[in-house]
Amino acid sequence: MDTNTKEQKKKRLRILALFTAIYFCAAGLLLWLVWDAWQRQAVTEGGVSRGFATEALQAGDVLTQSFQPVMDFVQEITLDVSHWPQDASAAVEVTLLRGCDTLCQRRLTAADYADGSLRCAIDPPTAARGGELAVAITGADLSLWGGDTIAAGRFDVADQQAGTLTLNGQTLSGRLVMTVRGYNQYHVLRYYWPVALALYAAGLIFLSIQLRRPRSLLVILSQTIKRYKYLLKQLVGRDFRVKYQASVLGVLWSFLNPMLMAFVYYFVFSTIFKSAIDHFIVYLMSGIILFNYFSESTSLSLISVVGNAPLITKVYIPKYIFPVTKALSSAINLAISFIPLFALMLFTGVPFHKSLLLIPLLLFFLVGFATGVGLILSAMYVFFRDVGFLWSVLISIWNFLTPIFYPVSIIPDKYMPFYQLNPMYQILSFARSIILNGVSPAPQAYLFCLLWSMGTLAIGLAVYYKSQDKFCLYL
Repeated sequence: MDTNTKEQKKKRLRILALFTAIYFCAAGLLLWLVWDAWQRQAVTEGGVSRGFATEALQAGDVLTQSFQPVMDFVQEITLDVSHWPQDASAAVEVTLLRGCDTLCQRRLTAADYADGSLRCAIDPPTAARGGELAVAITGADLSLWGGDTIAAGRFDVADQQAGTLTLNGQTLSGRLVMTVRGYNQYHVLRYYWPVALALYAAGLIFLSIQLRRPRSLLVILSQTIKRYKYLLKQLVGRDFRVKYQASVLGVLWSFLNPMLMAFVYYFVFSTIFKSAIDHFIVYLMSGIILFNYFSESTSLSLISVVGNAPLITKVYIPKYIFPVTKALSSAINLAISFIPLFALMLFTGVPFHKSLLLIPLLLFFLVGFATGVGLILSAMYVFFRDVGFLWSVLISIWNFLTPIFYPVSIIPDKYMPFYQLNPMYQILSFARSIILNGVSPAPQAYLFCLLWSMGTLAIGLAVYYKSQDKFCLYL
């Protein structure tokens, strides 16, 4: 075996060892971050707004509220009380039913009543899946709050959830104001390491095969990066500098722009429309900076090929560099925008949790999705210039169809499947889970974001590769 062969073998072994070390460090870190959330995840189902008080119950009366659970296990039910019995020894019976079967029954006294709420803890937690449940309340001289609307800031929207309120079998209008708390049980952690090891084996085999080929995909990619690294760096730097050219404040606008927008929205939706979202300014800011990045990067990518037509028609350059550099230069502004977001979290008392370490993964999903959309738009714009006008309309519609400044709770149930197909809804939900709730998102959230990100990027590359040879005919 000659010296060159030995050196190449050592180099391959070093690369494989580095891949192994990085992979298992990343897998271990991810497991630590998702450990609690992927075993069980807390779920809270809110109720309607207070609109009316039920008639005071008499001895023998049974007030029943049916509901469809959105969780695997119920831990607690809280009822809003309009009038509590004056008798210090008064007690209320709360029964959780599935059909005619009693799942649990609790006798509640004044010790369970505080601040207008009657708290019924269910211990051990009761399995909730498998059909409609009902809460039956009995007790003398007790009146509860009911309603038929859901709060949406200063306004109310009609209650869309199913549920029947009855008194002694007679149907009443509206439903009780109650909150159901519980959790979803996951079993994915038992498959975590088997799946991780299978992916590692597949990656190791792929990497080994690629390293043995003289003209492998990895070699071509490595050579392309080396060859055009300087150009890529110059284009990204140019886009970043040009954006703030002749500006007095310069890069400070990366801080000020999302901050000013957030405060304007905050004034409108907290003062005029009275949003009731907890830590609304952070909720708002997180949505603004992420959607602004998507809007900015895709809009710049759209005109990137046509805008560099003189360079493309004279010199051979991989044309995908231009939309990619727009996504990367906008990502610099996105990273800077997280600084004022963290400052707002500190100022408003939003706690910093270990879940914030998932932000790089969030950015990976967002940048991958935006790059894919940018590749598609830039290719289409070369052939159809009307795409520019159409995209400006679509991005505005997309902005309002994404819950940036309004709560998800006001979205009617019949529209939720369409919202869940919105990739920016999934990415914003992922971000708010790790920033505001301080927990890892559910396993399916990772899957949705990964599929949207990598799927869109793959489609964008395919469309770009198929059409780029015809660009020169239309530039």
